[in-house]
Amino acid sequence: MPIKQIDLNDSDFNNCLMSFFYLSNPYDLKKGSSLSSIEASKRVLFDDIGHFDFGRCHYENDGTPSLYSFFSIGERGESIYLNYIFPNTNFPPNRNIKKYKIAFCKSFLYIYEKTGLSLVKADIRRKNRVSSFIKLIDRFLPPVDLFKDENGEMSIVRIEKEKVLDFYEKM
Repeated sequence: MPIKQIDLNDSDFNNCLMSFFYLSNPYDLKKGSSLSSIEASKRVLFDDIGHFDFGRCHYENDGTPSLYSFFSIGERGESIYLNYIFPNTNFPPNRNIKKYKIAFCKSFLYIYEKTGLSLVKADIRRKNRVSSFIKLIDRFLPPVDLFKDENGEMSIVRIEKEKVLDFYEKM
């Protein structure tokens, strides 16, 4: 299960990103948004992700991409910032959640090793289906710690290397 650099021009990646936007609707797109407005939002995202330090994809043994993630080194170089992470929503329906958990762990362990750092931070920037997203994290990704912001909203994420390693070893 290799982890490779994401090619932003790859049609499979573009299709996965478009599918993720359409199915998950994570940002402020109006319900029933047209494909053209989704495409425009994707272009804004593309402008953003082209500037991140690491864009990686975890692949299954059969060569199917399973999880895309984009990381940057934090401002003071003390931690890694998770900019975006999303699954290949074009996976065949028989894929089980354990494969995503493994892809998550391997992707994070890779980035920890590559950077020599042991902490990933992130903000939950999703605008739609936030509570479902948080429930998914709580249920399936125990190494992820969630914290409330100053408004009492669950929106701050910390992922420590030792917790990811422990979770991976127990699977």
